[in-house]
Amino acid sequence: MIIEIVLKLIPSFCIIFMVFSKKFRFSIWITAIITVAVSALIIKSVIIFYDHDLYSKENLFCSLIYFLPMLVSLMLMIKASVFQILFVYFLTKTYMDSVNLFSLSFSIIFFNCNYGDFSYKYYFLSKIIVLVLSYPILNMFILNLLRSLIDEEEQIVFWRYFWIIPASFYAIYRVIMPSSHESQINELIQTSFLVTYVWPIGLFLSYFIILHTFSEIIKNGKIKEELEISKIKVSLQREQYDMLKKNIEESRRMRHDLKHHMITLKGLVDKEDIEGVRNYVYDYCRDTELDEGIPICKNYAVDSIIQHYLRVAKKNLIKIKIAINIPKELYKLENDLCIILGNLLENSIEACIRQLKEEKFINLSIKMQDEKIIAILIENSFEGKINCRNGIFISSKRNEAGIGIESVKSIAKKHCGIANFKYNNNIFEVSILIN
Repeated sequence: MIIEIVLKLIPSFCIIFMVFSKKFRFSIWITAIITVAVSALIIKSVIIFYDHDLYSKENLFCSLIYFLPMLVSLMLMIKASVFQILFVYFLTKTYMDSVNLFSLSFSIIFFNCNYGDFSYKYYFLSKIIVLVLSYPILNMFILNLLRSLIDEEEQIVFWRYFWIIPASFYAIYRVIMPSSHESQINELIQTSFLVTYVWPIGLFLSYFIILHTFSEIIKNGKIKEELEISKIKVSLQREQYDMLKKNIEESRRMRHDLKHHMITLKGLVDKEDIEGVRNYVYDYCRDTELDEGIPICKNYAVDSIIQHYLRVAKKNLIKIKIAINIPKELYKLENDLCIILGNLLENSIEACIRQLKEEKFINLSIKMQDEKIIAILIENSFEGKINCRNGIFISSKRNEAGIGIESVKSIAKKHCGIANFKYNNNIFEVSILIN
């Protein structure tokens, strides 16, 4: 009896722990102690109720003796959604039921053992053989898929419904199997090819198809998201190129015109017309907005982006403070840094434009740390409510995830960096580290 329970508990806990190997709340030793204590509780409970002849008559009740302590202990030991735990638990239960069916079938057919002969060595030998042979297949086709899906934190909503599938399989199995009357089970296993073999294989294929389909849905979603981000990147890159091209043309024109201005100023100086020089310089500064053309940083591409949004901010009466200390050459970071700044500054300016009260402002800081890490901090004022669902910011233009912010997150992740977003007291703050 005890050996039978142990042969159910140990593989069950092992499978569940392998799936949630990255989500333990405690150390291995504490987890092991809790597992042993729960297993002892389950064994003791089953023995007690077996002695009162309830184990053989109330199959469902006996299942609850296993279910409740295991579920509570798993929720205590594992940092995962209760729906994920339920899915893995019922999957493990249906797998162990299938193992039992195969083991009983082999024992009855090849060794002439009956269902009630739990102490018979050939039954346990058959069970161990089935576990050893079936686990590699289970791990290759199901558990690996399951582990990768559970690690997808953003897809946790799907598990609210997915756990019902293995729970339904488990319930169907309990309905199909007799209520542990020895003769009935022996007869069923010996005569029913459907229950003994087709059912476990069908379960395996069903789980594989379900998990594989779920995995493909997630992959397609990620591909779609990456395509959307790529479109945004291409659009921003095109805008940046046009902006750079325009600035280059303006610089060439200014250098060309500067020659004529110098000739004019030289003529005024030769005539000692100081008042004429003063008026000419003041008129030139007013007409060309020379004060806006002063370089903000050494990197030409970043400077062009910031200059563009600086002019937009001033036109909309937005106070903007800028502190930048980055090298002239950024190599691989230059393009992505421009995309980040373009997205963030555009969002900040739009938020400020929507303001009706209070002072509109944007504070931008970009620093190079440890000669390889770029730290970006941008703050802006805003009014109204920030729409955020499950850590995803919803665009005010459309009722879906803001592509600009998601693009920033993607780029930060690409460069093994972080992107944090905070908002409080009508101030929205973004801090980014990339390397």
